[in-house]
Amino acid sequence: MERISLLLDKIKELNNVPTKAVIEIDLMLDYTRVIYADLLEWRSKLSFSEAVSSGKSEETEPFTPPVDAVVPPEETTDIAAPAIELENTSSHYESAASAEHFDLSLLSKPSRNADMREMIGVNDKYAFISELFGNNKAAYEDVVSEINTFETEEEAITWLAHSVFQQFGWKEESEAVQSFYKLLREFFMPNQ
Repeated sequence: MERISLLLDKIKELNNVPTKAVIEIDLMLDYTRVIYADLLEWRSKLSFSEAVSSGKSEETEPFTPPVDAVVPPEETTDIAAPAIELENTSSHYESAASAEHFDLSLLSKPSRNADMREMIGVNDKYAFISELFGNNKAAYEDVVSEINTFETEEEAITWLAHSVFQQFGWKEESEAVQSFYKLLREFFMPNQ
């Protein structure tokens, strides 16, 4: 609940900026997704505790937001990464918050995370878009989506080496590239 209050305050601050840029709107969207996911998790915990205390088994259907409550997909625009330091709010809730982006087939892969986006924080996301993808958000999204389809880290690394490395001029020694590969390694680690 404390994180929800903090994020609401941050959204209010961003909303009070006199001239809004795309980055402020993107940050408000990201914060909103985290709040939405936190509320869903909170609701789920309350439903579970109510079911346990009443002696009923948890056989209720999962919450599905009404169609008009679904967060629309972000516009794909080229933006520069912000030079601001934010709290590293994990965006592992990001895909769960948007019903349009949630693929139930991913649930059948319990050995690892379902979506690499869940592991990438807001700051890292914008750093990757800026430093690795030349401010091309659509290219970033395409690459991460493609990585999600691979079964092993080796397949993903081979694909990146042949399809992405030269296209965007990645340098092996780059800190951003090393950070991306670290997240890639963690993504393919089995959940523990």
